[in-house]
Amino acid sequence: MRIRFGVSDQHISGFTAELLATMDYLHQTTAESIALLAQIRQFNPYFKGYIFENVRKIPDIGNPADQDAFAQQCLADLQYSQTSDGSFLEHGLKDTAERYFWNLGYIPVNPRTGVQWTDQEVRDALVTIVNKVRTVTGKPMVLSGIIDGDNYLHKEAIYNSMFVAIPADSIIGVECAFHDWVNSSWFSESTWLNGLNMLTKLQNLGEKADINTGTLFGMPPGTTAKQMIEFTYCSYMLAFNSDLLSTELAMSPQDYTDYFLPITKVDYGNAVTNAYVISGTHVYARDFQKTKILVNPTETAYMISLDGKYKMLDGTEVESVTVEPHTGMVLLSELAPPPAPILGWILVPIIAGGVLLGYLWSRRG
Repeated sequence: MRIRFGVSDQHISGFTAELLATMDYLHQTTAESIALLAQIRQFNPYFKGYIFENVRKIPDIGNPADQDAFAQQCLADLQYSQTSDGSFLEHGLKDTAERYFWNLGYIPVNPRTGVQWTDQEVRDALVTIVNKVRTVTGKPMVLSGIIDGDNYLHKEAIYNSMFVAIPADSIIGVECAFHDWVNSSWFSESTWLNGLNMLTKLQNLGEKADINTGTLFGMPPGTTAKQMIEFTYCSYMLAFNSDLLSTELAMSPQDYTDYFLPITKVDYGNAVTNAYVISGTHVYARDFQKTKILVNPTETAYMISLDGKYKMLDGTEVESVTVEPHTGMVLLSELAPPPAPILGWILVPIIAGGVLLGYLWSRRG
């Protein structure tokens, strides 16, 4: 089991098509990235592409004519790309007028009422737009909007009512970073835990969730790329129960190759427990058939005595470990095999007439 992941074309500088093919999807904004999608699919035919569309470009989100024009533009962009699988609607799932209009610095007047937009009017307009785009394009959508676990859990009933009103195949966009990348600081343990609870609830509802972690943006001072990647990915694994979760990455090709791929290519096996807290600590753990996940979301280091012999990813055998503040750790069961090739993919040789023509990435199993 593994979390699907992808990238926005704003963050692909330096990535080759072959390296991008080890991911699952691309959020596209330019003609160049549309062409790139075809190249990626030469290595990974299952790769998905979603065209970026900014809902805030609609002059009046409550005007039916403007809504229809936006839906037609989404259709035209998909027809132009020919290869894209759907639309990414930026700001498509906002819960309040203040959050939707935050770029203006004020809440404007709704021309149909003569007073400021209400939260419900904004939600109703966005739901209408989303449904019109789905009807016109016939394609699934990624809808960005939820900020983090605190926001979702405080307004759970509101968001869930919106989920019921939008197409069932929509993918919910969540800015669920496990650190505060706006202020370059760590979340409190409670806010971090609310992020996990939100992801669990979304999966239980059957909602697909795409999490934009801002992975290496706004890292707290002194944090390394390796630390942040391991902390974030291990946090996801605590909540991961289905193929409904995916995460959008933001990192350099070097960090992706050196730190992200090694932790995602591990054969975790199926989960055998839910997340739990190790007694006497604030370290969260989860057991899989072949691995154990440990995450410390606090400022305090903890020494953990393990329930058997494990191996670190570098092969070091351990029976106890120190889990440093704001770190995640993958431990391999002593009986587990070494990590499989990248992300459960292997390079299959392409041979014709006894001549090696090249290689193609193929899924294992």
